[in-house]
Amino acid sequence: MINGNPDFLFRSLEQHLIPCQNILKSLFLSDEKAVKILKRLSPIDLYNVKKNFSTNLLVLRGLGMPQSTISLLVITCPKGICMNVDNFSGNVKQIIGTGFNPVKSAFAFAQSEINVVPSNMERRILALP
Repeated sequence: MINGNPDFLFRSLEQHLIPCQNILKSLFLSDEKAVKILKRLSPIDLYNVKKNFSTNLLVLRGLGMPQSTISLLVITCPKGICMNVDNFSGNVKQIIGTGFNPVKSAFAFAQSEINVVPSNMERRILALP
C-alpha cells in the first residue's frame, strides 16, 4: 500500500486515514474492499473522500440509485465519486441527459468514463449497453 501511494506516510491516522477508511467501510461493510479503494486513490482524492464523498453519495441516492450500482461506481471509478460536488452533480446531469438511467449499472460505467477527453467519451458512451 505504501509503495503505491507513499503519501499515506504523511497522513494522520486519526484525522485522515481512519475516517476515510470508515466512510468507505460504511459503504462496503468490509475492511478489505475499503482498503482496496484507498490504494487506488491519489493523495488529492484521499483528501476529497472526507470532503466530498458523502455529499456525492446523497446526490446518487436522491436519484434512486441502488446500493449495488453505487458500490459498482465506487469500485470502477473511486476518483469520480471523490470529485468536487458541483462538478460531480454536473457530470451526473450530463449522463442523465444522454439517456442513462441512474438505476441501471450502465450509469456507473458512464460516470467512470465522464472524465475522458470529450470526443473519446462520446464514442465510449455509445458503446455501453
